[in-house]
Amino acid sequence: MRELCGERPILVRMLLAEDLVVLLVATSSGDLPRHSGTQSALAAALLVELAESRRVTIVDDDVVRTDTTTTDDPILDAALAALAERQPVTDAVAAIVPDLYVRLLDRLVERGILAPKARNLVPLAPRHIWRVADTTRRDHLRVWLAGVLSGHSAADQWSAALISLLHALNLVDVVTDGTAAFERAEEISRSGWAAAAVIHPIIDRGHLLADFSAVPGPQF
Repeated sequence: MRELCGERPILVRMLLAEDLVVLLVATSSGDLPRHSGTQSALAAALLVELAESRRVTIVDDDVVRTDTTTTDDPILDAALAALAERQPVTDAVAAIVPDLYVRLLDRLVERGILAPKARNLVPLAPRHIWRVADTTRRDHLRVWLAGVLSGHSAADQWSAALISLLHALNLVDVVTDGTAAFERAEEISRSGWAAAAVIHPIIDRGHLLADFSAVPGPQF
C-alpha cells in the first residue's frame, strides 16, 4: 500500500484525480463545480501519474506511450489503454475523459469518502450529488496545501500537481483564499514539471471539454 507522508499526517495515497475530486466536492451541496475544464483537469491528473510511472512521456506537447504494462490500478490502466501510440496532449485528454468521473466517484463511494445523496430531479437539469461521508482526507489535504500556499511547507511533486490543477481551474479558494495564495499557486504551477508538461498545454490553449452536466452520472 502506497502512502503519502511529510509535513502532514500520513494518508494512504490515492490517485491524484481522486484527491482533486475530494477537494472539489462542495460540503454543503454535494455538487461538483460546473467548470468546463474540470473533466480535462481530471484527465490531466491521470496523465501526470502515467508520466510519473514511466508509462508515457511528453515530447513537444505530444503524449508518447512508452510502456503498456499494468500500473496495478484499473483507472490508470483504462486511461493507458485509451491512448494512441503518440498523440497531442489535448487529444490524449479527450481519449481519457469518457466515464472517468463516474469511475472516480464510484471508487470514492467504495472508499467511504463520499456517499450518494438524493438526486436533484429539477426538470431538464437532472444531476447526481453526493455528501462527504468522511471529511478526514479532505481536511488533511486542505491543511497541507494551505501550508504550501502560505510558505510554511515546501511543495513536493504531489502538492505542486494538485495546486497547479486547482490554479488552472481558478479554484484555489477551495483550499485557502487571498491574493498571496493565488500568486503562490501561480508560481508553483509555472515551475512544476507536471504543470508545465501536462496541465498548461490543456488549459492555456483553451482545449476544454464539456462540463459534468453533459455526462450521465452514476446510478445510485
